[in-house]
Amino acid sequence: VYLPSSITGSIDVKATAMGADATACSRYLGSTTTFVVAGGTSNANVALQPGTCTTGPDGGTHGSSPPSLAHCTEYDHDVTPSPTCATGDGTGADVEITDVEFTPNGKLLFSAGEDSRVKVWTWDGTTLTAEGHVLATSGGFTNLAVSPDGKLVAAGSMAGNLTVWNVGGTWSVAANLTGITGDVNDLTFSPNSQILYVGDSDGNLTSYVETSKAPASQMLLRTATTPFAVTASPAESDGSYWLGIGYGDGNAGLIHVVGGTLGTEVPFTVSPSVTGGIYTMQFSRDGTLIETGAQDGSFGLWSVPLPSPASPHLPAIAISSDFIFGAAFHPSGASIAIGAGGSDSDRQLGLWTVATGAMLSAVPQSLLSFRPTAVAFSSDGTTVVAGEHSCGKIIVCAD
Repeated sequence: VYLPSSITGSIDVKATAMGADATACSRYLGSTTTFVVAGGTSNANVALQPGTCTTGPDGGTHGSSPPSLAHCTEYDHDVTPSPTCATGDGTGADVEITDVEFTPNGKLLFSAGEDSRVKVWTWDGTTLTAEGHVLATSGGFTNLAVSPDGKLVAAGSMAGNLTVWNVGGTWSVAANLTGITGDVNDLTFSPNSQILYVGDSDGNLTSYVETSKAPASQMLLRTATTPFAVTASPAESDGSYWLGIGYGDGNAGLIHVVGGTLGTEVPFTVSPSVTGGIYTMQFSRDGTLIETGAQDGSFGLWSVPLPSPASPHLPAIAISSDFIFGAAFHPSGASIAIGAGGSDSDRQLGLWTVATGAMLSAVPQSLLSFRPTAVAFSSDGTTVVAGEHSCGKIIVCAD
């Protein structure tokens, strides 16, 4: 690529390669940033990854490569956004976004904050628009789970507050769930959407069947620490699947569920630090990998079932910031979006390749106001959304 001699500084480089059939489903995409010097030659190594195909409304297949992260827009979750909001300014506008979740069809997005509100958005692939409904919770810090069939959304917060809504229509309450006295730290639906699993600050894993108001089962996981992250594999075989549990002391575990019965937890260590609480865990869509990220910056991918010994999947993905609060696999499993940063100064939201561990791209800090929290991919893989730690901001990246 030849550039005029007047162009200097940092530039974005994108590359596209097409397969023999020259269709969107056979394309390979990648991007990077490099620094150019007037009159000189610069090298830019661009890692390419394949796009995936999904079936569209017309019955055809359409490419779904991840976004470049060069085109991102921030939106406001707050009731009354403040143009002067700053971290810790005490105005009431300084709301942390605690979770973001898409519906399986990618048409709706939910944002939850420490303001006890779940805001419903519509997404058309280009613009995020407030749908008009806000689901009221209580207890502040709120976590979300959307059922795989797209019919239910659950929100859990502090002091055992746990509500399930029917998605769409009047957004009626399907159930107010009881039986948890501690804070709801995380929750997830089983792949068949019939069971809701909840991890709480008392160290329990509680299950509810078909939004029954009382727990179907409750088990104490560990006595010395509590579950911070709970996730279910989307891959199910004859009624069996895996649950992932991440704890506040840097340890984690996998539980095999067979016919609704929980097996023995298989432990593994993510962080050597007892302060390395695990805040993100998610399975790849095919269920063969699980990602885990910790407060101290430890991050890894593990094969499922765990190998012996339970060592991370190689090559490793290195994150330069601590406080990894959110990550999400691309639907293809070829890449992963990760948000990190212990402060706004080292905030980062980027894409890494699973096969090589190389960084594909990153959101420019000029587009990301505050350090990211939760991270989500749209179902077609073309959009990355992240909540931000301050001022009720959500960032949406799509090309």
